[in-house]
Amino acid sequence: MQGRKKQSLISLAIKQILIISICLFALDSYGQQQRNYSVIWRGKEVGLLKATSQTQPQGQVYSTDSEMNIQMLLSFHIKSNITNVFANSQLKDAQVHRFVNKKKKLTSTTHFNENHYELKKDKDDIVKMKSNIPATVTWLYFNEPVEKTEIYSETFLTFLKFKQIAASVYETTLPDGDVMTYTYRSGVLQRVEIESGYGEFVFKLKI
Repeated sequence: MQGRKKQSLISLAIKQILIISICLFALDSYGQQQRNYSVIWRGKEVGLLKATSQTQPQGQVYSTDSEMNIQMLLSFHIKSNITNVFANSQLKDAQVHRFVNKKKKLTSTTHFNENHYELKKDKDDIVKMKSNIPATVTWLYFNEPVEKTEIYSETFLTFLKFKQIAASVYETTLPDGDVMTYTYRSGVLQRVEIESGYGEFVFKLKI
């Protein structure tokens, strides 16, 4: 009798563990997505970018965290974080923080307030903008910009002109002259190529 009771308790415990595991798996599968990209410069891997999409009470949160070590005449350790909050298919809040050799290099914010956006970069005054922002550069890591002609840059605080140059391949030019190319396969971003004055950077999806 005691043997049967013990076996039943063990069976119940196993079922509970399985249920908890399934719930945790469902939360990870449906609540959050994560993609990792190798950062390649001049043919060498110099860093990593982690892109995350997560459903939270305030809306859909997209973020990227990147870290790079660049060796030129001097050594540069570049760390960046960008966070977006979307609700009802519209950007509500965006924050950009960039550090070079542990010193703050850039801070920019985009905040939706009632019927307009408030834009602020570093110590500059707040600039108001009346417009709708349905897509951002960070948003691109989880969404192919099909039929999009403009994408908002949280870093430059302006809209970028986007054009499709091939099947699932899109191109834009940044205000500083850098050219960025985004390549997708089955809706998943595979690589980002940046043609800059410092050479070509490639963000390649890690399998």
